[in-house]
Amino acid sequence: MPSVTRKSHFVLTTERLSYTNHDMQNESFVAATYVQLMFEYLKQRQIAPAQVLGREELALLEIAQKGGSEGRIPRVTFSAMLIRLQQQLGDPIMALRMGQMITPAHLGVLGYLILACANLGEALIRMDRYGRLVHDAHEMQIRQVDDQIELSWDIPSVGLDEALFVELGSTGVVQFARNITGLNSPMTGVGFRHRAPTGLAAYVQFFGCPVQFEQKVTFLRFPLSYLSLPLRQPDAVLLDILEAQATQALNLLPKTDVFLQDVRRAVMRLCRQGVPTLEQVAEQFHMTPRTMQRRLADHGTRFQPLVDEVRLQLADQYLQDDRLPLTDIAELLGYSDQSAFTRAYRRWTGVTPHERRRQLGV
Repeated sequence: MPSVTRKSHFVLTTERLSYTNHDMQNESFVAATYVQLMFEYLKQRQIAPAQVLGREELALLEIAQKGGSEGRIPRVTFSAMLIRLQQQLGDPIMALRMGQMITPAHLGVLGYLILACANLGEALIRMDRYGRLVHDAHEMQIRQVDDQIELSWDIPSVGLDEALFVELGSTGVVQFARNITGLNSPMTGVGFRHRAPTGLAAYVQFFGCPVQFEQKVTFLRFPLSYLSLPLRQPDAVLLDILEAQATQALNLLPKTDVFLQDVRRAVMRLCRQGVPTLEQVAEQFHMTPRTMQRRLADHGTRFQPLVDEVRLQLADQYLQDDRLPLTDIAELLGYSDQSAFTRAYRRWTGVTPHERRRQLGV
């Protein structure tokens, strides 16, 4: 069977799109109900939230506990909470444990909508269609190759915040699929972009297959036959009702600037190959450079400032990971050497990368 690739929005996945201008159109959000996972994880470990979380984080937990299903919080805030929890608790597989606690309630109307589907394939269609209700500004590739389905995410960062969020999301996707089918179906392949954490055996045990790290993309692979697995509580009437409700909720979400998001993603990918050029990006969109310039102008920006913005955002993420030396960060951002990266970073922020790391306590 030939390989088929398409882009899709998907639930519980991640691609960080909160850029330095923090424009609401470009910031990524997650559903407040997802924060409830943190509370339940702490409760399971018999830890009072006030012992490990700050005042603002406790306020978010309170909103989630009260059933604020329509609330949304910035993705970066949620990721910061994950980092704080892991640092406070010292649990290297915290995200893996937390993801295994997922229920339909954590996904709001989308969770119950999926639950009412007839089979896993129908559930995947709804995840595709209504994924923004849980986490917006994310993108997944779905590939069918022979008798396998691969879900993959080309996430630009390998910092601690992305590692935790991706592990939580990937675990949640698999656990939720197992919950709604009633089967402990193993994956055939799992890969993450970040380095292998302590406790690798726990990942292999949960996913039921070899788990690879430091891969080019994050991916989940499973047999094509899984798509026909029947769900435990199909309900065609309820499905129609919930789908109408989900459509209404989706229409009420803030509109995102899809074109600029797509251009930023293209720039992120090209950074790994060197300095992104206008010609390279325009080619990916099947445009002439002049047309690309005009489209960017229509969206209130220009190419070089956009490239600088993306590189700064990536640099700040990479600098949070003490395992990445500055030479590697420079290479990841497409600079010829570390000194070129240092000059650019000082121009953007007024401080050097070394100074920024000291400020961050890295």
